[in-house]
Amino acid sequence: MGLWNSHTSVGNILGSLIAGYWVSSNWGMSFIVPGIIIAVMGVVCFFFLIEHPNDLKSMYAQNTSPGKRVPTKSWNGVNGWTH
Repeated sequence: MGLWNSHTSVGNILGSLIAGYWVSSNWGMSFIVPGIIIAVMGVVCFFFLIEHPNDLKSMYAQNTSPGKRVPTKSWNGVNGWTH
């Protein structure tokens, strides 16, 4: 949670530094470069999203050895997780 919570502060600091780098020489780049970085990171996040909780369940089941019993949870889509 601390890492997730720190992204706002780190993003604000890095965004100011990246945008401030070009302000005196080419002020248009101070808008373009952070926009490109945000767009690229948005595409990266999009490609790593899990579409449905069942997809995560199948990935988790593939990473376990066949001799071990894995507690499974199912998603009913209405009320959330059920055992």
